[in-house]
Amino acid sequence: MDALENLVAQQEIRDLSARYAMFLDDHDWDALARLWTEDAVWSVGDIIFDGRPAVMGFLRGCLIEDYFAKHINGQSLIEVNEDGITATGKTDVLWLAQNFETQVMARYVDSYVKVDGRWLFKHREEVAVAYRPGPVSSGPMAIGGPTMR
Repeated sequence: MDALENLVAQQEIRDLSARYAMFLDDHDWDALARLWTEDAVWSVGDIIFDGRPAVMGFLRGCLIEDYFAKHINGQSLIEVNEDGITATGKTDVLWLAQNFETQVMARYVDSYVKVDGRWLFKHREEVAVAYRPGPVSSGPMAIGGPTMR
């Protein structure tokens, strides 16, 4: 795989991650399902959803019909393997509810595979950052205090 092919693959995978967030947030279940392999796996700690139907059942259960939220994805770090059809990636994410409270702060650790010319999720692991109440440390407060809670 040459450098241009690698860059194209990385962008296609970043677009996959953006589509995931938008389709989930918009409750577009059919479009969301097409982003996963048949044998896809989603894991959060010891909880595992094995196969596309199980993954979609979990994702549909995250949002009831009249509840909306927005995923805010950070830049994804993508590494395409030499075979050009498998890759791994990491994406930091915030999930904001309609009341503007952060519901999830996590890192997605993903495995991707290219099937019939399209990149798909093979495995997504959500590594959550546990909620911890309280103020930020004194360093950031000293610099940006007026702009911080």
